[in-house]
Amino acid sequence: MTDIIKKHVIAILVDNEFGALARIVELFSARGCNIESLNVAPITLDKKLSRITITSYTNSKTIDLICKLLTRIIPVYRAVELTREKGYIERELALVKIIGDEEKRQEAIKIADKYRTHIVDITGDSVVFEVIGTSEMIDEVIEKLSLLGLDGVSRTGVAAGFKGDKKLNDIS
Repeated sequence: MTDIIKKHVIAILVDNEFGALARIVELFSARGCNIESLNVAPITLDKKLSRITITSYTNSKTIDLICKLLTRIIPVYRAVELTREKGYIERELALVKIIGDEEKRQEAIKIADKYRTHIVDITGDSVVFEVIGTSEMIDEVIEKLSLLGLDGVSRTGVAAGFKGDKKLNDIS
């Protein structure tokens, strides 16, 4: 029986040092696993520790192996598949630009309002929306707006964590 391909979100705590991200990305590549989104940022005031959040569509067996191998890389402290845990939450931000006549822009605003987006710029014949939500919701907004003169999309990638008092370090 083949393992089902599905979305996996992995959180990695790592020293913020030169080459760490390259080694992590190479591990995914060596296993034939494409990275769908990648989000990296320091999480301590001294900027010595970073959190990397990676989204990939693959099977559970491959993700399990990657998580085990990640912990063998020297600057990695922790690697956890978040999507496996209860209470997992995710958000992503996208800036979506529409260029079109007044009628198309007004239609885009009506569609965007249904998704609780914010208009961050209206200049000339363009409007830029800020969309915050799950990756699936952002995909849906982009699909609907693509018929109205979609000119550009910029996405941050997934930021993910847990609800309540559950911590990344509590997951074994």
